[in-house]
Amino acid sequence: MSIDSPHGSRDSDLIPLTWDSALEKHADIQRANNRRRATIESHQYRLSLFIEWLTPKALLEPEEDEGPRICKTTELKRHHIQDYKLKRSNEVAKTTLKTQMDTIRVFFRNLESYGALPDGMHQFAESPNLEDGEGQRSQHLPTERGNQIRDHLRKYAWASERHIFHEVIWSTGMRIGAAHGIDVDDIDFDENLIRLRHRPDQGTTLKNGKVGERTVTIHGTVVDAIEDFLERPDRPDNVEDEYGRTPLFCNEDGTGRRHKQYLRDLCYSVTRPCLTEDGCPCEDRDPKTCSAAQSKSKAYGCPASMAPHALRSGALTRMMENDIPPWAISRRVDCSEKVLEEHYVELDEDEKAEVLRDYFEDDYE
Repeated sequence: MSIDSPHGSRDSDLIPLTWDSALEKHADIQRANNRRRATIESHQYRLSLFIEWLTPKALLEPEEDEGPRICKTTELKRHHIQDYKLKRSNEVAKTTLKTQMDTIRVFFRNLESYGALPDGMHQFAESPNLEDGEGQRSQHLPTERGNQIRDHLRKYAWASERHIFHEVIWSTGMRIGAAHGIDVDDIDFDENLIRLRHRPDQGTTLKNGKVGERTVTIHGTVVDAIEDFLERPDRPDNVEDEYGRTPLFCNEDGTGRRHKQYLRDLCYSVTRPCLTEDGCPCEDRDPKTCSAAQSKSKAYGCPASMAPHALRSGALTRMMENDIPPWAISRRVDCSEKVLEEHYVELDEDEKAEVLRDYFEDDYE
């Protein structure tokens, strides 16, 4: 019996799946268990990082590759799991590491039930313990920082895809799912409007379904940037997805819509401090050699980069700081006033003071 079979499963009884097949099998099991599409996509992304580390990389010499170079599920040993956890612990925040290890544990459980891993292997995918309150406060992009990124992109990356992505999210506070579903036809260039629509039968959805449908105004500068983006010589001609729609954010060959994970990567890439600052605030990192600084797909590895939720949350904070009535913010960003109140509670004391300043500015002379 193998020592990596905690409950006595024999390796000879196991099904040796390739890791790509294991990933597909995990997704199939999730769909059979009625898991949400967003959950399945999130699992696919987190697990792809783990699998990329596990599998051979043809262009690298053995001494250059950190991973164990194993091709089949039956080759996995418990020390591989620990090595990966140690590697990621040096690259991401503890809350992020917990999420990733939790996902790997669920992945392993499904592979065990299918017979591709020994029973009990999931117990070695341990998640770090969080201190009281750790991971509870929602991260948000500070207003000054969000505007700094916007100004930098306007000056140095005008009408690029990442510029348009940041302008759209930062100006409207919409969720990444809403941005993902925008078609060129949804934009009214004369009236400076974007119409957000729920189209689940065509692969694009809004979090709150039909109730979340709305039309949002956008600044004239954002409209100009989008028009220039659509006229870029490197944008494909005759862009069309499988439903005959023309997505704002399209694949490089023009045959489909960008994946949501690609848009998440854009967010991580534009929120890296090294994009706008000289140097890096993180210790022991040099932007010239840091993989998170050199590759958009690895930008999530920067401890100071932020996810789309932080960008949206920062936009909400900016609107509150600018004394926009809660009911107006609620309609623009498709969230209840109760959620806005909860968001206010999560701000630090200085941010709360700024939000309330205008309400009391003229109260006392």
